[in-house]
Amino acid sequence: MLQILELVRERFGASVPHAPSPQGFAPRLPHEDSDEAPADFAAMRELAGDSVNGLTIIIAYRDAKGAASLRQVSCIRIETGQGKRYLRAFCHHRRAQRVFLMTRIDAVHDAETGEELAGGTDYFAPFADDRISASPLGWGLSPVQRADLGAGLTALIFLSRCDGHVDAAENDEIDTFTASWWIRAEIHAPFPEADISAHIRRMAPDVEAFERAAVSDIETGRYHWAAETWSLAAIDDLDPLIAALAPGVERRHLVARLKLSGMLTLAERVALRDRLEGELAHEVRWLDLNLADLFARPTDADLAEIDANGVLRAAAETLKAAAADGGAEGRVAAAALERLYVEQKRAERQDAR
Repeated sequence: MLQILELVRERFGASVPHAPSPQGFAPRLPHEDSDEAPADFAAMRELAGDSVNGLTIIIAYRDAKGAASLRQVSCIRIETGQGKRYLRAFCHHRRAQRVFLMTRIDAVHDAETGEELAGGTDYFAPFADDRISASPLGWGLSPVQRADLGAGLTALIFLSRCDGHVDAAENDEIDTFTASWWIRAEIHAPFPEADISAHIRRMAPDVEAFERAAVSDIETGRYHWAAETWSLAAIDDLDPLIAALAPGVERRHLVARLKLSGMLTLAERVALRDRLEGELAHEVRWLDLNLADLFARPTDADLAEIDANGVLRAAAETLKAAAADGGAEGRVAAAALERLYVEQKRAERQDAR
């Protein structure tokens, strides 16, 4: 693996041209280069202008830790961030790009003769910035200053908007705050009154802008909740109610709670449970079924389905009579009779196989 890496390094390293250097030139480099790039270099936009791109020079540099270096670089561009100018260049000794703060470039030397040309700030002054920070609250402020001023403006604009519009007196108060903040913070950059006013207008548009705004509902939930109470007089009432449940909603997105009431035959009540628990419950996302008020009225045909004449028929008759008495025991008897009916039908199906 190391051999492969060496081959790759030699292959691509050879593609970087070696710039001329003065006779006897010996670079001086710190053990490790510090990162000089500002935090807001991620938000940059291109500008037109004369560029330093392609210029090869020798710079004497002091990094943020005070370490001095003398190195040969090929300039790529000048970048501006947080109100400071930086040189982005290819360092021929590190064989990689580096960013240098202009004010820390002590001297610039001719790459061929070694002659000192000027200090870094003076040498690069005629060149245009290739990139400049596009931060909405630049104005030559540090990140802490931007946050402080931005928080104050946000609070004042929020208060002024409480009645639906910003009047002249409120605008004057905001302007006074901004100007006084600039003085108290001892900002040496020129006061960007026009830029700050434009920023305030963007944060506090006229009330007509809100009146013209179109507001529409946007669905953000995946599931639709439905709770319904159904009253049934016969099993034939069930299918229309199911068909009308939450129209326009996909069943797989439906969470439903159904409460049923009425009086059905024992056979109908069992068929209804099969329809709801065996089919509908698998179509919807979740089904909560309440059948406490849906009563069974066993008929002679229902009892005959259990047993025409025998022990089970006698038990069914006893449960039917107990269920008719009502009360807690009646509900237990009705449930037992329904269970007897279901189990008998299940046994018949198994025998038929």
